[in-house]
Amino acid sequence: MKVKLRDFFASIHILLIIGLVILIVENSFILPAVIVSNFDFLTFIFFAIIATAIMVTYYMYGISEHTLRRTIVIFALVGLILILNSIFVIIQPDIFTFTHNRGVFSGIISVDISMEDRARSIILMVISLLFLIIMLIVVPLKKSSRNSLKYIAVFFIVGMYVLIGYSLYNEIDIYRRIFEQGYIAHIPYPKALFVNQNLFASHLFLGFIFTLYLRSTMGRYKNLMWLVALHFVAFIILTYSKTKILLVGLILLAYLITFIVQNFKKHKVTMLVVTFVIFALVSVVITFYFVPALENTKLGLFLHKFLPDELFKFGSIQSRADIWGVAWSSITHDWRNFFFGQGQYISKLVLGKGASDLDVVVVDTTWGNFHSGYLEIWASLGLVGLLLYFALIIYIIYVDFRILKYNKPFGMFSLIVLGAFLLHSSIESISLLIFNAEGIWHGLPVVVPQLVYYNQIKQEEKRLLNRHGLTKDAVYI
Repeated sequence: MKVKLRDFFASIHILLIIGLVILIVENSFILPAVIVSNFDFLTFIFFAIIATAIMVTYYMYGISEHTLRRTIVIFALVGLILILNSIFVIIQPDIFTFTHNRGVFSGIISVDISMEDRARSIILMVISLLFLIIMLIVVPLKKSSRNSLKYIAVFFIVGMYVLIGYSLYNEIDIYRRIFEQGYIAHIPYPKALFVNQNLFASHLFLGFIFTLYLRSTMGRYKNLMWLVALHFVAFIILTYSKTKILLVGLILLAYLITFIVQNFKKHKVTMLVVTFVIFALVSVVITFYFVPALENTKLGLFLHKFLPDELFKFGSIQSRADIWGVAWSSITHDWRNFFFGQGQYISKLVLGKGASDLDVVVVDTTWGNFHSGYLEIWASLGLVGLLLYFALIIYIIYVDFRILKYNKPFGMFSLIVLGAFLLHSSIESISLLIFNAEGIWHGLPVVVPQLVYYNQIKQEEKRLLNRHGLTKDAVYI
């Protein structure tokens, strides 16, 4: 009982850190149901100090689980990165100017960068680095973390069910219209307490991922979690968020392929039948959807009602490409920005001003949306930061394959959701545990549980080696 309470309160501590960091990095941007004005500088400093104090306390609380040498190395490395970032942020010109030449979207962009902007950038970098240390190093080393992360997953899933209930109660007319008329462009869709349907779909998708995470940690009754997951799938479809529908479809396809491959040797006939039935159903859907002679049948009309042609048109890719072009121009105009970045926060100011002045975006905005996690890291932290980020991804892939040897369900979950995240990050502004709420929340189930489990693997290997008086080279891993 004491252990469960300890793990529960540890999860509350982690949630408090996540909540404070999100409040700080999102204070200038969109939060659920509210567009928050930019904090004045003193308020920003106040919350930054609180978040820093809590994270440092959390680190010091677990200092017994760290070696002094590791602590020194960690803070020396972080200090070096922070010093380099601060230097290049401080020496940014007062008027950041770059040229963009892309057809109709061409011009010279000038962005004023104040000392306050530089200070915000440096402080956000401090917060981000401390948060990464907590989530990538400290949390995985704590014995309570595995259960604490399960509690966090449950909290999030329950919270999303509450939002679904709220949406059904307050947006029942929208759901009724969808079932009666199907998809119609440019009219409201369910958004619950969020400012738009895409943010609602993003959090529903995260609920779906957390459900799959809990399933991967369960035993006999794990497949019951599919019933929970399917609710999230249904409501994601009803938001008509193309990106999230695509990602859910790819994840389900990956699980289906994995299921067939894993069971093919023992149940060859059954798996062949399952494969045939799936191909038959897909063939029927494609036939009735695309063959003109069958479009007006009951099935054809039903498919076009709920899977309209508009759903398969990705015109937003061109809009994203225009934004990527502006971001790339700001990155490549100067070698310092190319290699070391413009700085967190400042990169959003530069993109927002550039995209607005060039009329790349419909609505002028102070802070730009990169619609690419990789491009945002390059703009903010430079090529050096991007290479470090890729190194982290490669390490997580290695960790996932190590996990796969010990725990196939959890290993497969880890590889599938990592692949989905990397694809998601290519078309949305999310990066692993950094920059914004979506990056932090979506990165959590992709990285942290895996590092916790991998640390347990290493501890168990070490314990076995010590018991038998062996060296690590004597054990096949």
